[in-house]
Amino acid sequence: MCRLWFILLGLSLSFENTNAQDNKWSLKEVLNYAIKNNLNQKIQKLNILLAEKGVLEAKGNFLPTINSSISNNFSIGLRPDPITNTNENRIRMNNNLNLNISMPLLNGLKNINKYRISLLNLYINQSLLDKNKKDLIIDVINKFFNIIKSKEETKIIKESIKVFNQNLKKTKILVENGKKTKQEIANLEAQLATEELKLLKKTNEIKMSNLLLALYINIEDIYNFDVESKEVYELSPPNMKYIEYIYDSIKNSIPDIKIEGLKNNLANKKLDLAWNYLYPTIDFNYKYSSFYSYELYNEEPQKKYFDQIADNKSNYFGFTLNIPIFNFSSYINIQKEQINLKKQFYESEKNINKVKEYINILKRDIINTYTEYITSEKVLKVKNNAFDFDLKKYNLGKLSFYDYNKSKSDLNKKKIQFITSKYSYYFKIKVLEIYENLDLFINKIEN
Repeated sequence: MCRLWFILLGLSLSFENTNAQDNKWSLKEVLNYAIKNNLNQKIQKLNILLAEKGVLEAKGNFLPTINSSISNNFSIGLRPDPITNTNENRIRMNNNLNLNISMPLLNGLKNINKYRISLLNLYINQSLLDKNKKDLIIDVINKFFNIIKSKEETKIIKESIKVFNQNLKKTKILVENGKKTKQEIANLEAQLATEELKLLKKTNEIKMSNLLLALYINIEDIYNFDVESKEVYELSPPNMKYIEYIYDSIKNSIPDIKIEGLKNNLANKKLDLAWNYLYPTIDFNYKYSSFYSYELYNEEPQKKYFDQIADNKSNYFGFTLNIPIFNFSSYINIQKEQINLKKQFYESEKNINKVKEYINILKRDIINTYTEYITSEKVLKVKNNAFDFDLKKYNLGKLSFYDYNKSKSDLNKKKIQFITSKYSYYFKIKVLEIYENLDLFINKIEN
């Protein structure tokens, strides 16, 4: 936290002396950058690459295993001659060649289920990338529009400061003419100082929010990062009939729910694989071998290399049947996978219920925030009219500074309430769009 405050201090100093903030980031630019550079996204993409290698490895289990070996040995002294099988005292060089091929013909469906498990792992990692992308986009949009909301609140405070400065000048003239007391100047100066303090706090809040967003999306030049203002104007009401049955409409497109379905299938396949270890297996084996033997310091004619290789070759092939009779660890592993399957079903149900609860809360929030947005807009119009009336009374000297200040403060509160409800409703609508169709939302961003 101390690091953030030191960085914020640097931000305050750098912003005073540079015009780097002229290059402000749009929502589209921030989202595109976040999707490409967020560290969680990069890690998940590597997990997908690993899962793809796992699929290739599982496919390789269906291929034969081929191994070869070549050895060259020297023997000095009494050794059996590999050709005559008699013991002779000689210096010999022996060259041996071997080729081994093995292939499972029947292995209790282990390779098939391993392949299915590898595919499910790949699909889960792909869905996790979508889930992380969805969560990332929601977080970025929330942070982005919190900054925009704070900037609009800053405009209200600046407008209030401008009004207080104007009133202060007018009041000083009236005091000089004996129509106002110095107490009113002191009151205005105190209120002006309060508004300036609010502006300072809000400005620092915006700088801190910019900093946190820059760090979140992994931007290197955090000191020159700022977002462009994207004011939201009139918003349309939600489709109430569609909102009411929203979960049934979008549940199949939500990455979180896809992941739970894939995890259930994965747990089932792991149980199937555990049972496979109790089934018989049949393997095919083939072996080719040959050798070359040469006696050193022997002037008698000896067979050439390839002639000996051809004459000394041998081929072996056969089938191996393995029937499990009692394997305690296999039985225990089946029981463990049965427990894991039940556990996974419960966890999936719990996680799906969380998503369902979130969607239900979201649809209620959409309705409630829209109601708040419409209500606060109406209240703001009424308060604007009331303040205009109070301002005229204050200028005519028929309203005390205390009452005028209270009316102005109430107006500012209503403006801030309106801004808060407006962006809250807008954010909820964007979240709903993301849940409806993540790919479509991303395509809109990229285009």
